Amino acid sequence: IKFHNKPSVYSALYFGLLVSLQILFDPRIFFLSAIILFLYIVIVLDFKKIREVLRFAPITLIVVFLLHFFWIIPLLIFKFSQSVGSFGVSPSAKYFSFAQFEDAISFLHPNFPENIFGKVYFLKSEFLLIPIIAFLSLLFIAKEKIWKKKTILFFACLALVGAFLAKGTNEPFGVSYKFLFDYAPGFSLFRDPT
Repeated sequence: IKFHNKPSVYSALYFGLLVSLQILFDPRIFFLSAIILFLYIVIVLDFKKIREVLRFAPITLIVVFLLHFFWIIPLLIFKFSQSVGSFGVSPSAKYFSFAQFEDAISFLHPNFPENIFGKVYFLKSEFLLIPIIAFLSLLFIAKEKIWKKKTILFFACLALVGAFLAKGTNEPFGVSYKFLFDYAPGFSLFRDPT
């Protein structure tokens, strides 16, 4: 749904098809996208735009449910908790936490370039340019309109939280990832933090 234009039934149907396609490829990425979209709507948009979005949200949800009811119904009937019971194992979170904070903030996977499981490489300094370029937008925030300021700050905070969580149980504050892994609903689906 385009937030700058007035949403319509067609854009809600189109958005429902896009969400259905994302769920088809990886439901975990949809889970993350839905949380980010919800936070964006609540934090950045004003009340009038939130009302417009919520007016067409049922159409999107109906489209998504109708396109995926063939696996949602059996999942509900045969109890969701039995089908994903092996994901919530807390020691696996520590086992899969390869990345240090410097790897996470530079968007560099610790197994890059050979991708051999468990073989962690040193940080490559050229990858530090990526976060510098990404966070450069914060220097120009004073000249922007208020909704653009909110959007830039939202995505900058989202990048920092994502980098913090991508390091897994490693320091600093690795206990927070373990706490979220054990107690936050759906968090255990992401046992490999990178």
